[in-house]
Amino acid sequence: MLRWIALALLSMGLACGGGGPREIAPLATRPVKPSAGERIVVDHVYLVIDASASVDVEFEGVKALVRSFVKAMPDGSYQSGSIAFGGYDRATRSLALFDRSDAIESARHLELQREGTPLDRVLAEVSDDLVGKRGRAAIVLFSDGVPTDPVGRDLEDQRVLDAAVELTERYDGEVCFHAVQVGTHPSGAALL
Repeated sequence: MLRWIALALLSMGLACGGGGPREIAPLATRPVKPSAGERIVVDHVYLVIDASASVDVEFEGVKALVRSFVKAMPDGSYQSGSIAFGGYDRATRSLALFDRSDAIESARHLELQREGTPLDRVLAEVSDDLVGKRGRAAIVLFSDGVPTDPVGRDLEDQRVLDAAVELTERYDGEVCFHAVQVGTHPSGAALL
């Protein structure tokens, strides 16, 4: 699992390059395979993808990064889900047994949602999807880390942190957050 998180962090440069609306190809990756003595310990993986107006310039890089990450996810009997968001709009894949083809196809068709970055609301929605689940969960957040309300007005970081704490308290097990910053906003880096 750590190697796949490392892949996302190493490939973060794709999301920071900016440019126009041209499609960026994902990295040539293969599924991570546990070495001898290693095993997959995660039961649920949830990708949270910022598709708001604040990542407009980086969005094609975000899509390529998410596709690269999904291609590198190890085979296993864990569940995965995703939510791409912007403002009030969502593109959600509820938790289900990990299906690489479905996850790659979903990532390929991500669209910019526009408007604000309501990270607090989105984490609450992820929490709702995890209700009744147990074990170990990994929440992988691809975002600039600059929270706003759905229409783009500034939001206090504490609301996002409170939503993350509530998610961990509602989930029956251990939750790990893995943040991948898109862009270079200093306050976003501090929150993530």
